[in-house]
Amino acid sequence: MSNQWKTRVHGTKMFILSQKLKQTKLHIKYWARNFVGNNQQKLLTNMQKIDEIDEKLLSQPDSARLNNWLQRMLRQREKLLLFNQKYWGNTKRKEWLVNGDRNSLFFSSKLTLEERGS
Repeated sequence: MSNQWKTRVHGTKMFILSQKLKQTKLHIKYWARNFVGNNQQKLLTNMQKIDEIDEKLLSQPDSARLNNWLQRMLRQREKLLLFNQKYWGNTKRKEWLVNGDRNSLFFSSKLTLEERGS
């Protein structure tokens, strides 16, 4: 990322800033798409490879190469699941913080009515 700011651009200061921001944006999009994004697809591919290895292990149960490959795929799956859990957990928390508990008045009045009835 720092390379985007080190590139030489000629023009006014505002033009230089806008060009560097554009380049940084393109770099971030590329990074997000290739290294972070599409986690669901990576997880699906990983699960397919694990199934494929399991089938091969049925015919060659003593294969060290297949067992090592399976262990690597299982570790990769755990990392993907952990990332997914952290990402979506943070997203839901942010959503709750932004939107708040919009139904709290409804549930509070419902609880009060139930207490009066019993």
